Amino acid sequence: MFLQAAKRSDARFDPSPAELESVGGICRLLQGLPLGIELAASWSRTMTCPAIAEAIARGLGFLSAKKTLAPRRHRSLRAAFEGSWALLDHSGREAFRALSVFRGGFSAEAAERVASTSLPTIASLVGKSLVRRSSSDRFDMLEIVRQFSEERLQALPEERARLGARHAGYYLALLSGQESRLKGADQKDALVVLGREAANVYAGWRHAAAEGRFAELRQSAMGLYLLCDMTTRFAEGRELFRAAAAAAAEQGAPPPVCGYLRGLEAWFTRFFDAAEAERLFAESYRALKDGPRDRNSAFIHVLVAFSGYRNVGLATTELEEDLAFLETQGHRWEFAAGAEAVSGRYVDGAPEKAVKSVTRSIEVRTELGDAWGLALGAYSLALCDLRLQQFEEARAGFLKSVEIRRRLDIDPYGQMECLIEVARVDRRLGRLEDASARLAESLDLAERVHQRLSAAYCHRVLAEIALEMDRLDDAAEHAQAALDICDTHPAPEEAARCRDLIVRVAAASESGGAG
Repeated sequence: MFLQAAKRSDARFDPSPAELESVGGICRLLQGLPLGIELAASWSRTMTCPAIAEAIARGLGFLSAKKTLAPRRHRSLRAAFEGSWALLDHSGREAFRALSVFRGGFSAEAAERVASTSLPTIASLVGKSLVRRSSSDRFDMLEIVRQFSEERLQALPEERARLGARHAGYYLALLSGQESRLKGADQKDALVVLGREAANVYAGWRHAAAEGRFAELRQSAMGLYLLCDMTTRFAEGRELFRAAAAAAAEQGAPPPVCGYLRGLEAWFTRFFDAAEAERLFAESYRALKDGPRDRNSAFIHVLVAFSGYRNVGLATTELEEDLAFLETQGHRWEFAAGAEAVSGRYVDGAPEKAVKSVTRSIEVRTELGDAWGLALGAYSLALCDLRLQQFEEARAGFLKSVEIRRRLDIDPYGQMECLIEVARVDRRLGRLEDASARLAESLDLAERVHQRLSAAYCHRVLAEIALEMDRLDDAAEHAQAALDICDTHPAPEEAARCRDLIVRVAAASESGGAG
């Protein structure tokens, strides 16, 4: 539709492959709205497709046509929406404005609770094509329509503030309400619920942070942590907890609140910047140190232990005290996570003790029905088996962890880590073909979750194995791919390994094989 309309506007229109990508972006921005696509295409005579996409992203006002042959209501999207707006009665306008507070759709219940909008009123807006029924119990608006509706709401600051507060309260309560389900047998269903409402949850969280609603943020933080961690939404977790921690610091929230939010920010930051994550964990630890021990402070200590940061200052004895506190206070899920974290402190020097701790964690998670926790426990137990040189047991444990995560359809990052470990075992046992296959799977997952340095590692080890197997072209290709990543994502030590590997591959090529 866009290409046909652009040709009508300019017969010379001949988009390049890059411009065709922008055309796809334009159609996605407009969610296939025919009038919007026609209006956007009419600008192709004077603007490039990327420029059109940028202009649409900036606002609704851009989408208008200079030609006057079309009816006035079809000369711009704004005019078309104004026509629909004019046909609404008072209650219809009130409902249409209120529904703009939602992101990514809404249920009839949410519309009633947040926007005081009944199902018959929603049905009336569906009949006027201002709202869409997206499933049997869910509705949404085209984003471009929602923006128009939001403009009307912004003209009424008091109403906007009231709706924003109710929206935040509703979705933070949803987060809190799903926490126990995320920790037990219903976690897959809970993830479906929260995944469907993720855009609303994020918007509600940001609003609550900006408004200083720290009691609600603290209450719902564990639900958000679990959602982001289980589904590998690391970038969202980092951004959302960073916003909340910054707001807490700026608005003078109590140290336990600041420390808790900062610690959760640190956890997600570690997937992007290890040094910054360690700094944030140290800040969190200091903020929590002089406060009372509670579930939140103990859990941040658990995350510090999982991260492996020794410079934060958390002693193993303090972690064990946290573990005893969590058990006696009945925080069984956090206790299980802590028992697994403690094992990481023992695995090098006392692997038998580490096995005992992980085994206790697995027992509690089995009682809770926490399948994801069992996947984590299987991974940690396999690490213990590695230290005990029980390689076949370790390999089976890592694969068990992968299988559980795949069954739940979550945590591709965790799957990647497990498969890397399987590849290490296979390589150690001389199973080079198997190791290469596992690393190829890991590489796909690393790309999927945007873990570029993990991808570089996979490429480098694939190159090393290919060199061992005299597959010199493959070795050269993977080694160069690894170095290219290291050059754009600074990792001096890894880059040095890649350069050395490239030299070795070149030497092998000159001598006729790796020998």
